[in-house]
Amino acid sequence: MVDRRDGFTLLEVMVSVAILATAFVSVLKLHSDSLNMLITARKHSICYQLAQYKMTEVENEGINNITFRSGTFESMPNYTWTLDIESTSIPGWVKVSVIVKDIHEMDQKGFVLTEYMSEGAIPNVRGLKE
Repeated sequence: MVDRRDGFTLLEVMVSVAILATAFVSVLKLHSDSLNMLITARKHSICYQLAQYKMTEVENEGINNITFRSGTFESMPNYTWTLDIESTSIPGWVKVSVIVKDIHEMDQKGFVLTEYMSEGAIPNVRGLKE
């Protein structure tokens, strides 16, 4: 007589496959989330660098010599910038904000870099001999 208790039943196999499938789906979801976070972090890093670049231009040219208040970056045409200059309650000082946005993401507010500058700020000429 043959003993039929040597293997697994169909029900046991189906339960184990369901558990493995649930675990696999969870791992795939974590992987997808980590890729989305990586892409978001990369975009934030690019926005920060571009905003810092534009703010350095403003500092070097002086706020009184700014000709454009918005535009795109030549090296990164998918990103736009806007320059916002507001007066403050302190005489002689203004609030300068550079807002950088990715043109493909319309729902975002953009990355904002803000500095306070003197209205009479002259271009940065440190290191130049008179």
